[in-house]
Amino acid sequence: MPRLIALLFASSALLAVAHPAAAAEKAPFIKGVYAMEGNCEAWAASQMDDTSGTSGLAVEILTEDGFKTWESACTFLSITEKIKGHRWVAKMDCSEGVENGEETDIFDLDPKTGHITVTIDDNRSVFVRCDASKGN
Repeated sequence: MPRLIALLFASSALLAVAHPAAAAEKAPFIKGVYAMEGNCEAWAASQMDDTSGTSGLAVEILTEDGFKTWESACTFLSITEKIKGHRWVAKMDCSEGVENGEETDIFDLDPKTGHITVTIDDNRSVFVRCDASKGN
């Protein structure tokens, strides 16, 4: 039995080397916490009720690390600036429950409002800054 455990451990170590986790990037154009329009109040309420930062997160948030809810997350694998100071295309590593996959998202920053429009498969969502009053 100890040999079997050692063999399983060695096999899992080889798989980890053969398929290393991709390093996550940070998005330098995202400062603070964003949520879809109309959801900042829900995000703020979830922060008051939750010390872990995720279990009460009923709304999707966007930070320099990616998207996050209590049941799913996407991190930035790579970010390419397409229009200086305005548009970025990012490859994302996403997980929801046991499902994992990559997607390509487009991020447009509106310099007047500071809002970020995210386009995924031709679907657009506008994210607004929720913590702007905190000076973050």
